[in-house]
Amino acid sequence: MMEYFLYLDDSGSFLNKNDKHVIYGGVLFNNKNKRNSFIKDFKLAKNKVTKKSEIKGNDLAKKYIKHKKSPYKKADIENLIKQYQLVDALFCIWTCKDDLSVPAFDEEHAKLKRNEMIALLLKKLIESNKIMPDSVIRIYIDASHTEKIQEMDANILHKYLNKDYSTNKIIRFLRAKKIYIHKVSHLDSKKADCIQAADIIVNFSNKYLDQHRNAKELLNLFNNFEFYINACKFPKIRYNNNMLNITCCWSESSR
Repeated sequence: MMEYFLYLDDSGSFLNKNDKHVIYGGVLFNNKNKRNSFIKDFKLAKNKVTKKSEIKGNDLAKKYIKHKKSPYKKADIENLIKQYQLVDALFCIWTCKDDLSVPAFDEEHAKLKRNEMIALLLKKLIESNKIMPDSVIRIYIDASHTEKIQEMDANILHKYLNKDYSTNKIIRFLRAKKIYIHKVSHLDSKKADCIQAADIIVNFSNKYLDQHRNAKELLNLFNNFEFYINACKFPKIRYNNNMLNITCCWSESSR
């Protein structure tokens, strides 16, 4: 039985009317030693980019754009991205709120939709052979609430993903593939380098969806990796090896 370590960060909220997208993204490791090696190398590379213990995707983007004409500083950022070579999967999944038929979300509906997104994310990782059947997965999510709320949310997600029976096709798919979620935990990003690595992916992806002028250049830092961005509405669409073909609430062809 394989064991996987999945680290997630998010951007956007179903409860915030100003957010056009809700995104989950991150990194996956298929063994603990590879995960630990990544943390060590990522930390060393990060220390050349910032003196802070935490690097945020938004700060890294600003630094990269600012240092485009400074080869040495730019090289340090590119070296940080190279550390993702130890990651078994880079991924991002989003829901475009403009495509939803629900006019407004309450807290419970928002949590359900979030859980559905994470279940779909697992399904896509299995279908792309990043996660093998008959496996155990440990999920770690960026901490953004009080400890009590985090524990409740973690328990709800854990039970949802491990349901023995469900009318939801994705949950039935997970059971058929014998996928078991061992634990769901929340981590403080200031102390968790893998969550910081997930934040970079989510931030760069969000910039692309929001049509940020430097978004393509930022995502192209990952063009040597197999990097999937899947939309809930259009699950077959992907960003892969420097090829952008994403349709959401806007189209590149119409710009």
